[in-house]
Amino acid sequence: MGQGVVFWRAIYPGHDRGMAGNMDSFWLSILILGAVTAVGTILQRRSKDVCLKCLNHQPVVVQMKSGQWVWGQLEVYPKSLELVYEKPSRDVKGHLELSYLFFEDMLPHIQMILHPVPEKGTPRREAWQRRLDELMCSSLWEKMRRGFRNLRNTLKDAFSSAMSLFVGRLRTLNPSVAAAGADQHLTSVGQNLVAAVCNSYEPILEKYLGREVVAEILVKEQWREHVGVLEEYSDKYLLVRDLHAHFDEPGVDQKVLGDHFDAIFPRAHSVIRHLASRERAA
Repeated sequence: MGQGVVFWRAIYPGHDRGMAGNMDSFWLSILILGAVTAVGTILQRRSKDVCLKCLNHQPVVVQMKSGQWVWGQLEVYPKSLELVYEKPSRDVKGHLELSYLFFEDMLPHIQMILHPVPEKGTPRREAWQRRLDELMCSSLWEKMRRGFRNLRNTLKDAFSSAMSLFVGRLRTLNPSVAAAGADQHLTSVGQNLVAAVCNSYEPILEKYLGREVVAEILVKEQWREHVGVLEEYSDKYLLVRDLHAHFDEPGVDQKVLGDHFDAIFPRAHSVIRHLASRERAA
């Protein structure tokens, strides 16, 4: 066996260097694939919807499409939600329930998420009013921050193209990457990585941020209008502040629920339809 190796090296001295080069490129490919996958997984697990984050740790009321209402403090996770009850709720079977979980498959069944505006004269109401004033009269710093974010989102396609070029170059240097399907996996991870870092960017909605709008939401095959101030949007949700609404529905005590809210509307059945203007009480 040893003589055979010596003979092969004698007639093809570059063989070892070729094997070493292939092995180096193979392990480099594995290293890059592992690093990108790890970073993408970490960012995905920590990424939260920008609209939902605005109401994180706040008391909310969730209306389901089925007509069910769930009350509690909102805790936002990357692909799920938790409502922590203010008080334990006793089930018909006798046990106490302390929270309600919305996993990913339940999120499309949410009709809307309402955050009752804090009572007047409280510190929380003053903080809420300051936030609303800042939203409607953005500072120079806020405009610059938003502009940088929009630039990052605009370049999202460029990042995706760069990832595709990188994968193509890696496939050229090491064909085994394509044979093992690792190039497709790397492309998928790269796309997810870009999605986790960048947010939705829609110029027409950017124009309406901090302004009064009419949001239309489809409820039981009927469109209902709500007027409020558009604070934020994502590819899945709309966040509208300072809206007034009455919900005359079974199982809902309007006196307890109130009529002044911030609201998150799923975009699957809602849309910003008009720019609006309403008279405010002095």
